[in-house]
Amino acid sequence: MKNFIEAYEVKSNLDEYVIIDCRFDLVETDYGVKAYKNSHIKNAFFFDLEGDMSAKKSVHGGRHPLPDMAMFINKLEAIGISNDTKILVYDDDISVAARLWWMLKYIGITNVKILNGGINAAAQAGIEMETGELNKSDYLKGKIDAKINNDLLIEMDELKTIISKGKNYILIDSRSTERYKGLIEPYDKIPGRIPTSINIFFKDVMNENKIKEIEDLKKVYNNIESDKMVIAYCGSGVTAPINIVAMDELGLYSRLYLGSYSDYVSYKDNVIEKD
Repeated sequence: MKNFIEAYEVKSNLDEYVIIDCRFDLVETDYGVKAYKNSHIKNAFFFDLEGDMSAKKSVHGGRHPLPDMAMFINKLEAIGISNDTKILVYDDDISVAARLWWMLKYIGITNVKILNGGINAAAQAGIEMETGELNKSDYLKGKIDAKINNDLLIEMDELKTIISKGKNYILIDSRSTERYKGLIEPYDKIPGRIPTSINIFFKDVMNENKIKEIEDLKKVYNNIESDKMVIAYCGSGVTAPINIVAMDELGLYSRLYLGSYSDYVSYKDNVIEKD
């Protein structure tokens, strides 16, 4: 696979990568940093979803808007990342790692691999672990020439225009079926979905903590037409990138509505569907 790598494949050459641990839990928000300090892949740095990969929540923009990109780039450079750096990202499965993968692609960094199966796969492969935190000052600073690719992103106004025209697009809701149908909504104030969206739950492209094999992914996306604009959203732009990276494995190009449902419902006039 072009975006994923198995633990046994990198065990002998981990020193070629800058490694980023991005474990996170939407409920226990300090889980990631605690887990990292307790044990992480040797020489891995830690990036927090809310502290490093998101701006603070506002009235609009969703629960996990993009951070100031200059600050994000500075954080990457501080751990030795340049445009051609080989990067390995991981979490407990592939969820937040896919968000970081997408963000790196968005600024023009393409040499990125997601560790398939996350830290548990690394431990099972016998990859060396360590505790505590790394001193970033011990590492040579990188230099990134950012090339922002706004074609990977879509904002709400453009999405509404596309929906109003009513053709040549596919809108994928990456949340659970219960949330898609509007039966439950644990995070946002109004249950339901964006009109015209179809449901491909992000966990349907995974076998436990790993991405499915190519032939199984083809079955998941067998109704996705490559000649249409494909747009993915979720609750707040964290798990939709799993669908995006999985489709990328099949050569299906897609865009991320990063604000996702939490942004969409922040506008009182937006139409919401539910079963």
